[in-house]
Amino acid sequence: MSKKKITVILIVLQIGVLIEGFGFRGLHYDGIEEPEWIGVRSADDRWVEQPIDHFNNRDNRTWLMRYFEESKFFNGSGPILIMLGGEWEINQGFLHAGLMYDIAEQHSALMFYTEHRYYGQSRPTEDMSTDNLQYLSVDQALEDVAHFINIKKKEKDLPDAKVIVFGGSYAGNMAAWIRIKYPHLIQLFASKVQYNRVVNGTSSIASICKTMENSSISDPVERLAKLIGSGSDCQKYNYSEYIEKLQSPDWGNSTMMRQWIYQTCTEFGYFQTTDSAKSVFGKICDLNFYADMCTDIYGPYFKRNLVERGVNRTNIVYGSDVPDVTNVIFVNGNVDPWHSLGVLEDLNDASPAFLIDGSSHCQDLNPDNMDADPEDLLETRSKIKTIVSSWLNSTNYSSNCRSL
Repeated sequence: MSKKKITVILIVLQIGVLIEGFGFRGLHYDGIEEPEWIGVRSADDRWVEQPIDHFNNRDNRTWLMRYFEESKFFNGSGPILIMLGGEWEINQGFLHAGLMYDIAEQHSALMFYTEHRYYGQSRPTEDMSTDNLQYLSVDQALEDVAHFINIKKKEKDLPDAKVIVFGGSYAGNMAAWIRIKYPHLIQLFASKVQYNRVVNGTSSIASICKTMENSSISDPVERLAKLIGSGSDCQKYNYSEYIEKLQSPDWGNSTMMRQWIYQTCTEFGYFQTTDSAKSVFGKICDLNFYADMCTDIYGPYFKRNLVERGVNRTNIVYGSDVPDVTNVIFVNGNVDPWHSLGVLEDLNDASPAFLIDGSSHCQDLNPDNMDADPEDLLETRSKIKTIVSSWLNSTNYSSNCRSL
């Protein structure tokens, strides 16, 4: 294949990724990829009462947070393992396979999977009006998890149970941050602590490579045509129509993007801009474009200075990329374009970082695939299990837990 053809192919593929995401991942988001669980015993939806506002004692309103529970390995005295839900509707895959599942089996643990407020079926308010979205924040969500842990420890009569929290993508940030904020509650493992994600990660990359390396199709351009033709039809992206859909406060119209963009505008600034010096896409989608989008969706108060204040506050409160935290494992894959925004070097002896060669977003949370997983990924999962086991077997647990 000529260098010219390679360049054209890479540019076309990158444009496809950009269009698919439309900066905010389009209008629909399914969450991080979970292990297959169809055909195994399913867990029932469970609910726990939470305050709408943890920080206002005069507000007595409550709501029901959804979660799943799996006790098949629990021996009555094992640890508690919690998978944190992020900006998606939770499923049951992580309760039936994957890294947390393997650790639960090894240590006779009780497993939970919690759903983030305002996502999936966890709906604190009657709608998602801008006024009601004031209760959607990572601070409130972390309080939900802390409250959940206290309730379950009392309910299960497990006052001294060790707690390990797992998370990927935004929920990976939450896992590290909850360790920082509540060191007395959790001995923690956090996965993929960074600022954004790539939908399906290596799964998509692997399928692209498989098609592009298919020698039965002699012409590389024909391989590219097959690759592009196997996807969805061309999408009509009209800015006004896009904004109109995101302005709807009704749960019935929810694709979970109104909620996630709200958090992006008020706390994180997770914008996928095109105006960096090395971008091939021009400067159409710069930071001001997304700041204006915040204003168009939520109202005149949501301007660029609000975005900047929110991001600055988040970095100050939670330590940016150098948090003072122990007993946290930071995991990234070097195939993931967002790994540069993660913690890539050990923070201290008790908070190691892994950059997995050939791995992408949140892939470490999935079960071992001996036929497809890179060797470094398999080795890193094994190292993580060893580290977590050392934490759980430690008799010096109290002194180790300086953060949650």
